[in-house]
Amino acid sequence: MLPSGSVSIKGYATQTPFTQKTLPEGQRLSYVDFDINRSSSIATIQFVLKDEDTGTWYKDNEKNFRVILEQAMQNDFCKQNNHVGSNIWPGLLDQLSGLFLKSKVSSPQALGNESDIDDSNHSSDGSNGVCKEYKLSKETVVENSLKVSVRKNKEKKKKLVCFETDLPGDVVLHWGVCKDSAKRWEIPVQGEYPSNTNVFKRRALQTTLQRKDDGTGNWAVLCLDEDYKGLLFVLKLKGNNTWLKNKGDDYYIPLTMESSWFVQSSTGYTFPQADSAVLDWTLKEQLELEKKKDDLDKRRLLSSSDSESSKETMSSAEGQTSLLEAKEKMDEKQVGADDGKMEKMTDESQQLQGVEYEQQSINVDSNPIEIENNYFPEKEIASSGYKDAASILLNKEIKILVERISAESSGSVESTTRENLLQEIERLAAIAYSSFIDSPVLTEEPEPAVKVWKPEGKPCSGTGSGKEVLLQGFNWESHHSGRWYHELAEKVDKIASWGFTVVWLPPPTDSVSPEGYMPRDLYNLNSRYGSMDDLKNVVKCFHNAGVKVLGDVVLNHRCAQYQNHNGIWNIFGGRLNWDDRAVVCDDPHFQGRGNRSSGDFFHAAPNIDHSQEFVRRDINDWLRWLRQEIGYDGWRLDFVRGFWGGYVKDYLQGSEPYFAVGEYWDSLSYTYGQMDYNQDGHRQRIIDWINATGGNAGAFDVTTKGILHTALEKCEYWRLSDKKGAPPGVVGWWPSRAVTFIENHDTGSTQGHWRFPAGKEIQGYAYILTHPGTPSVFYDHLFSHNCDGIAALVALRKRARIHCRSVVCVEKADRDVYAAKIDDRVLMKIGPGHYQPPSGSKKWILATEGQNYKVWEAL
Repeated sequence: MLPSGSVSIKGYATQTPFTQKTLPEGQRLSYVDFDINRSSSIATIQFVLKDEDTGTWYKDNEKNFRVILEQAMQNDFCKQNNHVGSNIWPGLLDQLSGLFLKSKVSSPQALGNESDIDDSNHSSDGSNGVCKEYKLSKETVVENSLKVSVRKNKEKKKKLVCFETDLPGDVVLHWGVCKDSAKRWEIPVQGEYPSNTNVFKRRALQTTLQRKDDGTGNWAVLCLDEDYKGLLFVLKLKGNNTWLKNKGDDYYIPLTMESSWFVQSSTGYTFPQADSAVLDWTLKEQLELEKKKDDLDKRRLLSSSDSESSKETMSSAEGQTSLLEAKEKMDEKQVGADDGKMEKMTDESQQLQGVEYEQQSINVDSNPIEIENNYFPEKEIASSGYKDAASILLNKEIKILVERISAESSGSVESTTRENLLQEIERLAAIAYSSFIDSPVLTEEPEPAVKVWKPEGKPCSGTGSGKEVLLQGFNWESHHSGRWYHELAEKVDKIASWGFTVVWLPPPTDSVSPEGYMPRDLYNLNSRYGSMDDLKNVVKCFHNAGVKVLGDVVLNHRCAQYQNHNGIWNIFGGRLNWDDRAVVCDDPHFQGRGNRSSGDFFHAAPNIDHSQEFVRRDINDWLRWLRQEIGYDGWRLDFVRGFWGGYVKDYLQGSEPYFAVGEYWDSLSYTYGQMDYNQDGHRQRIIDWINATGGNAGAFDVTTKGILHTALEKCEYWRLSDKKGAPPGVVGWWPSRAVTFIENHDTGSTQGHWRFPAGKEIQGYAYILTHPGTPSVFYDHLFSHNCDGIAALVALRKRARIHCRSVVCVEKADRDVYAAKIDDRVLMKIGPGHYQPPSGSKKWILATEGQNYKVWEAL
């Protein structure tokens, strides 16, 4: 049934490339043919489409396309409904999304289509059956913002909802209200309509926003009865039939919250005015005030719309007491504003009475619409260093209220049962990355003085010169002595003399696990391998010997140092003191508030959300700091299956390494416990990751490791040639990006997860050290009885000028022997079977040999 070129994905899905053909009219057609027997038990085919160039996924209104075979076979009918989907992470307060989606033809959900929208479909006759066509609804990111504020007036029992946006041109607010949690659209009583409002099909209202005086956007104010529980809306741009929506759905603003601002002009604590701050809600003890002059105009507008209740002082003694307590806490935490700022706020003060404010800041500038609940534990507040913003700490009543709001929001999140079988591999990250999400800055802590980063020459591809021979300079037990850097420094001259050009060092950071793969404080480089000074020294020693150094960086996950209010470890410390927005939201173990993961989960620690701009910025800064401060020449990237390769591209372009290699570890294909001969699907997945990095990094050739392992273990050397007579691993398809190896600290050492067949290690090295790609030698194998054999093979590789793009010609691949010619300068054979160089004009001399391997050089 599977079409040609199909590749299995994680055992439950298949990827199939489209076939291209040119129609008589000159148009290009992409298609996939499925040959399905009518008696087959298969009832339905579900699928989505992916653009490999951009990583964009195409879906049917956020669901899979479905072809019900029984209907298709009976009616000879094929449904085609291409719809661009965007899996946008829902923010807090009932999943307000942070991106507007521009849909050219789709109208608000459940409201029907406007008369000017042509949603009709037509049928076109084809040679095989009938094809029903639908207009393509394309959703794109709009880099504009919308701010929504909700204000209550208890005396008048009204709620004022203010909309302010920087969208240009004529903008229409398509809106309705709901009286319960069901979110059913209703029209409020007529007396509550703004003057420039029309009724739309008895189910919604359309209000044209008013243009700002300075021409920078539009605004509107709605006055609603306090009985309404929520407000539903979308925006429409007049003239081009464009709807701005929330992940293909309506925006929803809850109107039931009761957060209060305490105002007391005599103490200098007033509602922020000129040059003061925008309020962001917090889940614990903090409200941040950041300077935004444009927000002042909005608040003045809201004040003027209810002048009767907006010009008297709040005299509540409880309010005064709460505010004074907040001020005392603020002073103790050293995050308060200076006296000059407070005096200015007093001078600018506007006295308000009986007014409660709720603000939702919807940042569409490429970040999910998120009510920015910047939670910092009490331990972090004292050290976070907010010197330029005035912060007021909330009293217990407000803390309890906001926690309840958060709980309500989390309760409205859709069930995971709606996730389809390919949702795990969706690349929301592709969308986020292409627009470079602009997330709120967590801290403004002064950075320690660091030398200005000056890249060496032009940006490098991260793939080196092509002549590298890599040594993994540690094993799983190297941390035990506590002085590994010292021990390795003593071996530098010997390692260099053997011909190694690059050494991969262990993870350098503070870590929960002694091996370094559970990093905690990224800027603390005092580890179980030695101190930061020891690390600098060993790097310097290698550089003096002409050997480059790779740092082992763990970017997928990070261990937290503090717990959130639920006791979950997802608050980070140190210089990169991220909160739970830095953790992906779909890992059930760590209650993250970031976007969905763009890869597989590492369940032992919080998985980092690389779609957040502040995360990418901090990681880029850290990598540049490592390059500058330590002197690393490149990176070994741990567990890159956990996040999209496009982020790696960003990090490599930012840090400009000489060489980089990713660990994309994936299971090979087996049938009934036996390894399949064809492993094209496995190596294709590795190549897909390399492609996602823009080709800026290589990847460990796990395919070659697995095939070589089985070939030597079972004496099945025929496996070492694919159906086209080429090497069967990544090295056979993209040799310049393949880092070949037979063992590392996970597969061998004391872990032994996939140990290479004992006694046959030197055969494995005879293969990878004579073939293209970049070979990597494991520390334990070099410092063993195999040392002389490995050194001889490295010397031969250098002498014969074999490089990562050398040409391989497989001479023989039988049950018990494999032989190949490389660059017409080297012949090699491994296995117990017989092989001798062919007789002819070219003469071959034996260069090195050992148990079941020989290598010849051409004279």
